[in-house]
Amino acid sequence: MKILYLRKQMHVMMLPTVVLICCLFFINASANEVAQTVESTVAAIKEILAKKNSEEAKKSEVLSIIDKQVDIKWLSGFILGKNNSQLNSEQHKQFIHGYKNFALNLYYSSLGYISDKELKITSTSERSNNRFSVIGFVLSKDGSKVPFEVRLHKADGMLLIYDVITSGISLALSQRNEVDSVIKNKGIDGLLDTIK
Repeated sequence: MKILYLRKQMHVMMLPTVVLICCLFFINASANEVAQTVESTVAAIKEILAKKNSEEAKKSEVLSIIDKQVDIKWLSGFILGKNNSQLNSEQHKQFIHGYKNFALNLYYSSLGYISDKELKITSTSERSNNRFSVIGFVLSKDGSKVPFEVRLHKADGMLLIYDVITSGISLALSQRNEVDSVIKNKGIDGLLDTIK
């Protein structure tokens, strides 16, 4: 039951991440430039989804954007946490591959949430050296607001997403807790089977 709730919550958490993905090239951009870039990113993603291409072609286009802007390698290590040392190098590769597929598909499946929503950015800031936050809310047509924070860091000369916080819930921490629970109940091999 808890896992289903977390997966449902993750869909809500993905929206701000997906629409911020293309703005990451503007490391030194002003808040206004970031906001304009986010708006154009939302339009670009909606345009891809509205194309008459096959679902697979649309998915491929969007996933290639997401794959370049989310720090999957860092997230994989963070999510494994203290369990990281229990995996050998082959298991690490399997986990990163499985987690990458899981995360990218989760981001993509969350895109349906965009259609009738608006993203409002209220602030952008540098949290610490090479770590940044974009804070705002998702506004539904009924007027309800879901607050979010997207956390980014500079890695390999790029600004990459490493966490999304929605309504006070961290996606990275939620996934870390879920992985920890799977390892406690099923072991490393059970985790690798689950993440395939």
